[in-house]
Amino acid sequence: MRASPKVVNDELRATLWQTAGVAVRARVGDLEDLVRRMFVSPLDAAQLASHAIPIAHSIAGSAGVFGVPRAARSANEIERALRAWRPGEPLPASIRYELDVVREAIDASLEVAT
Repeated sequence: MRASPKVVNDELRATLWQTAGVAVRARVGDLEDLVRRMFVSPLDAAQLASHAIPIAHSIAGSAGVFGVPRAARSANEIERALRAWRPGEPLPASIRYELDVVREAIDASLEVAT
């Protein structure tokens, strides 16, 4: 008996996530570093945000494709908050919270995949 296409797709996605998830986790680390630096160096925050926005977008897309919706939603929230933020304004504290959610969700999904 042949496996259904959904089962094959789920198995393929899980296999691919074992490799792609490690790369996504590294991107989460990059985003964490940029966000930390934004809070520490407000004068550089605009330039750092311009690097952080596409990383958050990439994480959101990858997490969505690979079935980690919590991480995808939180990464989208980070991207949205960074796009709405203007230099001179305080950075939204929610960014740190959402970043914790992203990291925890990605880490949990990688533990399940191994």
